[in-house]
Amino acid sequence: MNLKVDKYSLAIVLGLVIVVIWGTSFLCSKVLVVNGMQPNEVYFLRALISYVCLLALCHNRMFADNVKDELKLASLGIFGGTLYYILENTALEYSYTTNVSLIVSASPLITTFISLLLWKKQLSAKFWIGVVLAVTGLVLLISNGNFSYTVRLFGDLIALCASFCWALYAVLVKTIPSKYSVLFMTRKVFFYGVLFVIPTFLHTPFTYPVSQIFTFSVLFNLLYLALLSSFLCFVVWNFVIRQIGAMKAANLVYLSPVFTFMASYFLLSEPLTVYSVVGSIFVLYGVYLSERDK
Repeated sequence: MNLKVDKYSLAIVLGLVIVVIWGTSFLCSKVLVVNGMQPNEVYFLRALISYVCLLALCHNRMFADNVKDELKLASLGIFGGTLYYILENTALEYSYTTNVSLIVSASPLITTFISLLLWKKQLSAKFWIGVVLAVTGLVLLISNGNFSYTVRLFGDLIALCASFCWALYAVLVKTIPSKYSVLFMTRKVFFYGVLFVIPTFLHTPFTYPVSQIFTFSVLFNLLYLALLSSFLCFVVWNFVIRQIGAMKAANLVYLSPVFTFMASYFLLSEPLTVYSVVGSIFVLYGVYLSERDK
């Protein structure tokens, strides 16, 4: 009994640590982009390092059992890997770190809408209240009281596209047969993520100086993204889900933008306004409320 309680408490603590890492990972991406690394370069290096680590951990199976399953895994790599991260990194070029984090955190709502269209789920009034709150918060956050077009607005809209890609990824994950391990599936996501980002270099060639990658600031942020945020957090997150359940683990994830909010304010000196604070509260509570309604 005590052992179970200890594992549960440990899972909660580890879950919170992971959420902090995920929340602050947006800052690392922002630093790399500000330092001149292109969005596709950031993702390529991050995914490549993560893939090598996952390959070392899971290398017994290289391919799916059939072409259909392999194509499904490839689609996960496109939407949850290449497109999502390139759009997210591009959004960080034009908008605040907090905005991007919060807009991406609204992806569960988009996932639910897609699921509604595909599987005709019945949704209650509580869910729709959550949707209204979250959408209102996004409008306040994106507009920041100014509804004219700005460069930051462009970045927020790109972040919204990234959120949509992640929602598609979440829906597609449900179609993967349970016979494949989570480690195998994630390794394939990173593999296809790397594979499909390579053609983007035909349009925007890899120009970042290799010598610059090994400077402390760039290497630290890159390894933070690849080893901590992607590889290690994923492995530990599996333990967290097993101990506290997927629902409680999802509730912890809603805290991620809060840590992004705090870190971007203190470390990057990004401004706080009444619109951004109220919008953030609306988004977080709206997503939480709708996701609590099962």
